[in-house]
Amino acid sequence: MSRRTTVVKRANRHVIQRI
Repeated sequence: MSRRTTVVKRANRHVIQRI
């Protein structure tokens, strides 16, 4: 697991809530 995966997962959640 890379640190980028965590960032992507967090960003995905924010994007989904924003839409």
